Amino acid sequence: MLATIILLVILGILAIGLEFFLPGGILGVVGVAAIAGAVVLCFTEYGGGAGLVATAVAVLFIVGALSFWLKYFDKVGPGKDLMLNAQVTKDEALDQYTSFIDQEGVTQTALRPAGKAQISGQRLDVVAESGMIDPGEAVRVVKVEGSRIVVRRVPATPAVA
Repeated sequence: MLATIILLVILGILAIGLEFFLPGGILGVVGVAAIAGAVVLCFTEYGGGAGLVATAVAVLFIVGALSFWLKYFDKVGPGKDLMLNAQVTKDEALDQYTSFIDQEGVTQTALRPAGKAQISGQRLDVVAESGMIDPGEAVRVVKVEGSRIVVRRVPATPAVA
């Protein structure tokens, strides 16, 4: 029975270790379950004293592994690909849409008053300055407030006969 307990502990440690490189949660749960199974077997085979020692060691190991994972997740394995490392300053975030001022585009959806418009080749969330604007109408960007792009309907030019 000691071999089974040792095997479960090794399996649990390996599964938790693989969780660092293959995140998803399943291996972590399998690892914790294997270690919990080893603790239960320790209680049933060797009594309360050995079971409490095994429980204390298991809890310390799992807390240590979780702390290590939280500290180094963004530096190991796929975690570094999942974490955003680029920082954007407040000015960059606020100024990203200012280049659209006075640009013209076409509404893609009805603006009631918010909707989508194609402006300078980009599909953007926009807000009508006043009233509602139907899809397919020409609009001009009149104001940008942070990420809020305000548009106005461009009056149709009369056809020359």
